[in-house]
Amino acid sequence: MITSMMSIITFFSSLLVLLYLVGMHFQPISDHPISYFLEYVPDYILVILAAPILFTKMRFKYWVFCFFLLMILISSPFQLNLLKGSEESLKYDTLNIASFNVAQRVDEAVLYAWFRHHDIDILFIQEARDKQLDAAEENDLYSSCKPRLCVLSKYPIEDYETIDRRALEEWGLFASLHSILVGKKKVFLMNTHFASISNFGFEFSSLNGFLSKMILFKESKAIEFGLVKSMLSSFVYDEHFIIAGDFNITDRNPQYKKYWGNFENLFREVGFGYGSTRIHPWLSPRIDHVLISNKLKANKALVGNDLGSDHLPILGNISLLDE
Repeated sequence: MITSMMSIITFFSSLLVLLYLVGMHFQPISDHPISYFLEYVPDYILVILAAPILFTKMRFKYWVFCFFLLMILISSPFQLNLLKGSEESLKYDTLNIASFNVAQRVDEAVLYAWFRHHDIDILFIQEARDKQLDAAEENDLYSSCKPRLCVLSKYPIEDYETIDRRALEEWGLFASLHSILVGKKKVFLMNTHFASISNFGFEFSSLNGFLSKMILFKESKAIEFGLVKSMLSSFVYDEHFIIAGDFNITDRNPQYKKYWGNFENLFREVGFGYGSTRIHPWLSPRIDHVLISNKLKANKALVGNDLGSDHLPILGNISLLDE
């Protein structure tokens, strides 16, 4: 009886792992609304689901388990970038940059002290409080704040356009475009805070209701991403360009790959580890991203310490390549 139960548990847990691995990599499964939850499943859950194989009488159980571990590793968001930025890239002008969803919780004094401690040149802030950076000038810094979106910089900031959610019949901004001048090089800055699944609520009475909300979330993402890409279309890809903020999806998401795959993801290129930016008791998603164009070179990326928000800041160093 126990052996039969173990076999059933092993079969279904192994099937779940296989379905996850297939669902993450093969279309059209990866485009299905339910796949938006697959990207948040932590690796340890998959290892736990695969572990029952070790307690069976299967002849090649260790090989099968190792195969599952290998497939989990291949699909994992864990980054193994062990090499630092090249010496060649360090001969160019460099910038220390950071992006942080402060969730209207981080005290201004803490933010300025943290900015100075890490010698940050440009900080992208999401969910900023009103008057969050009013003391920037007193701290010998420059700032530009739109509702909930702020940029703090050592360099003077020029403002361009913003994008709100009127097209979605909602309120608030989700993107603002700025630029700074570093020497003779103009660097464009796009600060973003895209929609979260929580914007659509978690209450549903049926599977169809759940899928409908996921489809609505996916469609809203497509509209937001499309509007931002439309704004960017007036700028040449060769420009020095940084896009940073809270994307509310990981870089494994099909929509992320479709809209942002032509930019380098700073943590994916030079970070180490999971790079989790959302504080959660058992999930480990990296939903905050810093993206750079091909006139910029990634040198370093890391996730900072908890400063009181429900997000962690992501920091990095980049080089500005010659024209």
